Amino acid sequence: MFPFVASATEIILDTEHHHLGDDFKEDLNPDYPEGLIYIANFALDPSVGIESAELTLTGRSIVPGPTDEFSDKVYLNGIEIGSLNDYVPAKTPDSVEVNITIPVHPSLFNPRNNTLKISAGSNDNGSNYDDFEFYNLSFRLSETESVTLEPPLKVAWTYELPWKLGYEIPPEVTLAADGFFTLLERTLEKLLL
Repeated sequence: MFPFVASATEIILDTEHHHLGDDFKEDLNPDYPEGLIYIANFALDPSVGIESAELTLTGRSIVPGPTDEFSDKVYLNGIEIGSLNDYVPAKTPDSVEVNITIPVHPSLFNPRNNTLKISAGSNDNGSNYDDFEFYNLSFRLSETESVTLEPPLKVAWTYELPWKLGYEIPPEVTLAADGFFTLLERTLEKLLL
């Protein structure tokens, strides 16, 4: 028996409204841009194992994707995890709020300190930037608890090899005993040598 326990956790990074870009836009909150880059730092408990993760936010006035220009990139610890534009349906009006969920591979998180960065994309010559609003920025994590094996362990299955080896080995190979694959591993090592 392999008991498995998982719990969902939400890390709320920022609920405030932010405006990235380079121009006044009356329909956005706030109407003046805060700059071209937003950075949020957060810490994780190093003892927590992350099975899966998603970055969630609500955005408005993001240029719909796919787009080569005005690509609003999102980075976790310096690695690009996506572009906000790719999560906005084509022909979405500027005034419509869009809930965005970007899947994040668990290996991109650091055990302690982490940095999330969102940047406003520019046109080809870098003279104009996408002005957009976002808020309710958070991570949804599915955490894994350590798996414990409950004795007594039993053989799950066996397999008789279709060939004969040049040395003595039982015709059946035990794949798991006491949580280890020792006999199978030793057999494979000998075969590969």
